[in-house]
Amino acid sequence: MKKILLIFAVLCAGTLSAQNEAANWYFGNNAGITFDTSTNEVSALTDGQLSTEEGCTSISDSTGNLLFYTNGENVYDRQHNIMPNGTGLFGNQSSTQSAIIVPKPGDPNIYYIFTQDTSFEGTLDSGFNYSIVDISLNSGFGDVTAKNQFLLHKASEKLSAVLKDCESQNIWVVAFGSNDALSNSGATDTNNNTFYAFEVSATGINTTPVISTLPYTVNQRRGYLKFSPDGTKIAMANISDGLRLLDFDPATGIISNSITIATNISPSGKPQNPYGVEFSPNNQILYVTTYYETSGSNFDNPSAQYGALLQYDLTATNISATEEVLDQRVMYRSALQLGPNGRIYRSLSATYNQGTPFLSVINNPNNLGQLADYQHAVIDLMGRSSRQGLPPFITSYFSEKIDIIPTDDQNTVILPLCTGDTYTLVAEAIPGAIYTWTKDEVPIPTPTIPYELFIDEAGNYEVVIDPSTSDCEIKEGQAIVSYYDIPLATQPSDLIICDDNNDATSTFDLQLQDASILNGQDPMQYSVHYYLSQMDADLDENQLESPYTNSNPIETIFARVYNINNPNCFDTTSFNLEVYNTPTIATLVDLAVCDDITDGDDSNGQSTVDLSTYNAQVYNSLSPAVYDISYHNTQLDADDNTNPLPTNYYNTTPFNETIYVRLENSNNTDCYATSSFVININPVPEANNQILFQCDEDGVPDGFTTFNLNQAIPDITNNAINTSTTFYSSMTNAETETNPLNAEAYNNASNPQTIYAVVTNTTSSCKAITEVVLEVSVTQISDYNAPIVCDELGSEDGINTFNLNDFSADMLTLLPTGITINFYETYDDALLETNALPFTYNNTTPYNQTIYARAENDNACYGINQVFLTVKPLPQLSDDQTILYCLNEFPETIQLSASTPTNNNYYYDWSTGETTATIDINTIGTYTVTATTVDGCSKTKTIIVEASNVATIDNIEVIDGTLNNNIITILASGEGNYLYEIINAENLSSGYQESNIFNNVKPGIYTVNVKDTKNNCGTVNQLFSVVGFPLFFTPNNDGKNDYWQVYGVSSQFQPNSLIQIFNRYGQLLTEFTPTSKGWDGTFNGLPVPTNDYWFTVKLQDGRLYKSHFTLKR
Repeated sequence: MKKILLIFAVLCAGTLSAQNEAANWYFGNNAGITFDTSTNEVSALTDGQLSTEEGCTSISDSTGNLLFYTNGENVYDRQHNIMPNGTGLFGNQSSTQSAIIVPKPGDPNIYYIFTQDTSFEGTLDSGFNYSIVDISLNSGFGDVTAKNQFLLHKASEKLSAVLKDCESQNIWVVAFGSNDALSNSGATDTNNNTFYAFEVSATGINTTPVISTLPYTVNQRRGYLKFSPDGTKIAMANISDGLRLLDFDPATGIISNSITIATNISPSGKPQNPYGVEFSPNNQILYVTTYYETSGSNFDNPSAQYGALLQYDLTATNISATEEVLDQRVMYRSALQLGPNGRIYRSLSATYNQGTPFLSVINNPNNLGQLADYQHAVIDLMGRSSRQGLPPFITSYFSEKIDIIPTDDQNTVILPLCTGDTYTLVAEAIPGAIYTWTKDEVPIPTPTIPYELFIDEAGNYEVVIDPSTSDCEIKEGQAIVSYYDIPLATQPSDLIICDDNNDATSTFDLQLQDASILNGQDPMQYSVHYYLSQMDADLDENQLESPYTNSNPIETIFARVYNINNPNCFDTTSFNLEVYNTPTIATLVDLAVCDDITDGDDSNGQSTVDLSTYNAQVYNSLSPAVYDISYHNTQLDADDNTNPLPTNYYNTTPFNETIYVRLENSNNTDCYATSSFVININPVPEANNQILFQCDEDGVPDGFTTFNLNQAIPDITNNAINTSTTFYSSMTNAETETNPLNAEAYNNASNPQTIYAVVTNTTSSCKAITEVVLEVSVTQISDYNAPIVCDELGSEDGINTFNLNDFSADMLTLLPTGITINFYETYDDALLETNALPFTYNNTTPYNQTIYARAENDNACYGINQVFLTVKPLPQLSDDQTILYCLNEFPETIQLSASTPTNNNYYYDWSTGETTATIDINTIGTYTVTATTVDGCSKTKTIIVEASNVATIDNIEVIDGTLNNNIITILASGEGNYLYEIINAENLSSGYQESNIFNNVKPGIYTVNVKDTKNNCGTVNQLFSVVGFPLFFTPNNDGKNDYWQVYGVSSQFQPNSLIQIFNRYGQLLTEFTPTSKGWDGTFNGLPVPTNDYWFTVKLQDGRLYKSHFTLKR
């Protein structure tokens, strides 16, 4: 089959574009787009009145002016008003393809609207029909002159149209339905197996279709049906019934050779169904949209949807195996439609009822895989919503144009050139053919070589080739030529960086060079890319990403400046990346020296320092051949590299001065580091001569004892901080710091004795030596018995708190004035004056403990004595108690005891005035008893006596009158805690319970027991009755149920009640009282028959009951 281009009669009139009939689309919720075939641009339309879930179609004239559009139900003219007679067409906006518009061949005024109905929300499916529009009527706005003309009783939601041939210009319109859709008014659309091809010619519509029956049945009516642009293939999507590809013979209208294409994509839990289909312009690629059929509960839940866009290579032997997923995401189903610019557009919908304000586009549908360039949601519909459908057209409108741009490998009509470029368009060379060239629809003289056109300016160039043969094949080519300025690339400065980690690499933001390279040129029009070679820059290959990390310390980068609208319009330049190592300085150790007398003063904090001794520390592992060092007084001097200090430097700031050091790369002095250290000129510590006195407490007053030399340190150093003191027996040992003495326990060698103390500043290590004279005192003081105390209540552990100040004041009354006393736990602590006790002291040995007191006179030991501490225990009483006394047992008594067992060694004092270990009482209340030991230590116990008692039954509330639903409430009072029990006449107990309410009690005589559980003070009881009425009795003298009598009444309960029995006619049969046996089932001495009988019971308490019962014999 030859490629054909549907041009109709307009071609004969000289119009070169036959695709303008599809220039205006209206769809979704008042959405629309329009195509400018001279520029290939698409823009949104916001004037549409059409609102549809799926089906829609539109038609324009040969110059792209809108004629009318419809959703299959209403027809809108080009002014967006409904045409006369333009409502009620038998389409349906929920039908996948509800309508398609076909012009009548040979008549520019007549158009056929083929409509496909469906059942939706209870509407009647009126089948496949057509209506006629005469566009010449109604002042050129059109009129529907015939409406809903029958073609098929029922068909699926599919239709499509294609040119039969270019000689007749006839059109095939194809529908798909059941094999009885033409003749059976009761046909359905769920057993589809037949294609119906209706031919449209200059004489009208042939209502006798060409029928092609398939060997299988499609139950689904939904999904798209599309012809390939060349009219040789049909693709049919059938939702859950799959995807089919078939052959079509345009000459006969016969459809055959059905094959199944499997949709392999299957996201987890969301199987996909094919819905939308479309062919590429070159007829070799099929595009399919799929979606997930959600459950009813998720029908309008956007997040529950899932859809995909698939691509198949129709030239492959196994088409299904070529499936390429171009897009998949959370979305609902969508339609596909080829546009007059050769691109395929995709509708977008979130759910069935919720659209989106965008369309997607496949820019290069003739290319396989990702080269097809699918762009999602890039066509802005200006606030209008796309839904599930897009308008179908006669597929032949979109037959592929011939390529006249020889350098184009994308088969597009766009030709971008650079300022000053020339180009030659080349059409197919056909001997004897007539070539008609136009520029912007203005004819151009035929060039010398008729199929080649030289151009040097912008414009829309088109060529129509008439082969001048017997057939009617016309070929058309187009090139939209645009010219773009060539930018100028200005060479920027090199990028020089000081490396921060000395690995000879760094990260560069190449885009920082953009402004310098553009040098004022518009960055919205020109862009800059970067490369490692001139060739890459020229060919636009291997573009560098920014930020970019260099590979060599010095590296040349090439920049390409190009026109954004035509990257072939470009210029290049270059610059260097230079990376120099930046030195690093490890943390420097401060310099500390002790002051000396080289300047005549060892206390002024100044000295001469050799700074070069710091070089090795500054260089660390760096090479002196690459880096230079200098020292400075300020950070500013170090940063500016000014005023370097001499190597031998005398500090100008006493004691502490900060020195700043600069380390720089000699190849690039901008790459440097600085640091600092402090010169500390430290003073020698203070050291004062001291005399240390100690007691002679070894039992022999010989002037020898043990000294704690550390006692002298505060006076030696004048309490200076950050010092340490060590003692030596000779000056030689002190100067060499050898053989230090045991400062905590030193036994003097003579009395008095001179030793030497070395004081060291622990921060600076500076030292000083002083003398310490040791002298021994031989005075003594007496031992002391501390006043006895009682153990503390609540912590009877033999531990108590002593105020040692009180002991000190008592002891000092016997000593000379000027004496001070400190206390210690051990004798050695007292002797060595370590671990002095606080004056508020808790003994550590229970009940009896000895501590030591050291008396001193002006820090000289006067004597050490023992201090005896004594803690006496409290009486051992049992814990406080709460006990119970039964008031109903009064005047009986109970016994209260202070302790268990009874202890007669204490003195007792009860709150009752009694002094015995136990007392007897019969009165509730709070009792206290205080016990005292012979040492005068006392303790008090509290006993609370609470009341309990037997219950008093105040009332028994009975809600009765039924057989099973009676309620009993026992109202009791008293000081105890109570449980409740009821016992019936057969001595069956309910069991004790905490609740005083009994439910579902049967009628009868009962005893209630109320028992005290607080102190088991006893149980009380009382009789009560529950009134009820038997439902039947059997007076047959067998000893069971021979009499009918009211339950719960007796000679004791309600004895004066009156009971009357009536038959069903109201006749009084008998009356009796609770004291009788009841009714025996006789009247006047004769048995009455089996039946229902009525009773009236008037209880003694005034209650009245009426009901009935059954007598059974």
